[in-house]
Parts: sequence; C-alpha cells; structure tokens
Amino acid sequence: MTIIIIVNYKGNEDTKECVDSIISQKWSDYKILIVDNSIDPFYFQDLYKSVGCLDEVICIKSPKNEGFAAGNNFGIEYLEKNSISYDYLWFLNNDTLVLKDSLTNFVERMRRESLNNSGIHILGGKLYRFSEGNILQGVGGRYSKYRAVAKHIGDGVVDTGQFDNDVCIDYPIGASMFVSKKFIDSVGGMYEGFFLYFEELDWVLRGERLGFKVGYEYSVRVIHKEGRSTDNSNRFKSFIADSCQVRNRIIITKKYYRKYLLSVLFFVELTLIKRLLYGEIKRFYMLNKVLCRALFKEHY
Repeated sequence: MTIIIIVNYKGNEDTKECVDSIISQKWSDYKILIVDNSIDPFYFQDLYKSVGCLDEVICIKSPKNEGFAAGNNFGIEYLEKNSISYDYLWFLNNDTLVLKDSLTNFVERMRRESLNNSGIHILGGKLYRFSEGNILQGVGGRYSKYRAVAKHIGDGVVDTGQFDNDVCIDYPIGASMFVSKKFIDSVGGMYEGFFLYFEELDWVLRGERLGFKVGYEYSVRVIHKEGRSTDNSNRFKSFIADSCQVRNRIIITKKYYRKYLLSVLFFVELTLIKRLLYGEIKRFYMLNKVLCRALFKEHY
C-alpha cells in the first residue's frame, strides 16, 4: 500500500487536478491523503465535497499552517494515530500532475532496492515545467556546502533521454519524494523549523547518518506548476521566500557543515548586497536582521 500525501494551501483547483491525474494511474493499491493547511474553512469544505467522497481519498484539516514540513508530518501522524498501514509514502505537491505509470514505476523500483538491500529508501524522479512541453524542472538536486546553495540538475533542459540513467543526486526535489516506511520509522518526519526550502535536503542528510541512501528513478514523470504559493523570480520573490532562503542557508550549515560557515556567510551577504544594488534598501536591512538572528539566536 502506498499513501500519497498532498498538502493543500488555498490551491483547490490544482489539488483536484492532481488527484485526477493520480486516479488515472493503473496502479490501484494506494490512498490519497489530502492535508488542508488553509486557515479559511471554505477550502477544506470545498475539497471535501469535490474529492473527499472518492474511495481513494481521505481529506483532513490541519489546525494551522506551519509550512510544508509540518503539513506533511501532520499527515504521517494521522496515519499512525488511525493505524493506517502502508509500505511507502509519496509526498507530492498539490500543483503537480502525475504522468502515466509513475506510481507503478516508483513502487517497482523501491521493491527492487529492498530485495537488493541497497540502502536506498528515498527516491526522486523527473519533474517537468508546466506548459513547456518536454522541458525539465529537474531530476534531483545537488548541494554546495561551500555556498549553502541547492541546484536542480537539468533545470530548463529539454529532455532527450540524457537523464535516463542512474543520475547521482544529493536529494530528491521536494515536489515529488517517494519514501519507504522503514525510512519514516527510523529517521522520523521532516524537520519543521525551515517552513520553506531545505526540508528534503535535511531529511536526506539525517537519513545518511543512519545509513540510508537516496536514489533517482527516471521512468517517474511529474509535471510541476512551480511556484504557485510564492513568486520565484530572482528579484521580486516574496519576503517570506526570501527570508526563509537566507535563514535556512545558515541553519543547515550550522547543523551539518559548521566548518564552512564563514564561506557561506560570505556568499549569503553577497546575495543581500545584490538586493541593495537593485535599490531594495528596506529589504536589505530586514534580511540582514534575519541573517543575524539565524547566526546568533536560532537553534535547531
């Protein structure tokens, strides 16, 4: 049994389309658990009426919105409290569309890894940009501990089959992560202190400390309407997204790569200076406050 956890925040239409794409899959041994993070009860009521009546779907309401990780963890806790058994969890963004046989391919790959005792218990796949044909958002991520910057492998590249092999990734892209129950039982849920960004990398790094590995399955294909909850343009991204990036680059470095902290501080400050050059003076000072707080006051 696979449980597909989808966190919804005021994205009902996207969530409904995502559910429709999952239901069209051939694989039948699954349930969809929708966690509604919206504060306004209208969104939950609307979801419950439209997809909550389906046999494959369970809709639950989170008491408050505490971010991506907390929403997913709330779903995991619901499964445990209600003794709902599963073999795998697929964490899927609500603004995604699952393409043919992707669920089947994830399950079959994870079963092979278990038989081979490879240590791989968390998988990613191909993500495509919405309305851009065969252009990739990425197949996984690579992380620079010197700069505390993550980069999607294959971002903006036309998929010609060049990634149809065992690509080495540092982490799966958070919009689509397939995880075994053994990983959940051993590592636990996602760290909730980030709110946005770095959750998947932190999860993988925690797993690596316990001997778990990450893998990539190229036959899994998901379309992602990237950035529906935040404006991801480099210059004008939302302050929430901006501050989370600055803060979390420091937090994850303090947590795993402390000897690179000076290097990371240099590159973070360089990013903030660019804001100043763009004339965003107020944001420059506000983000420096976020940086100082993360550096001296925040603990993980």
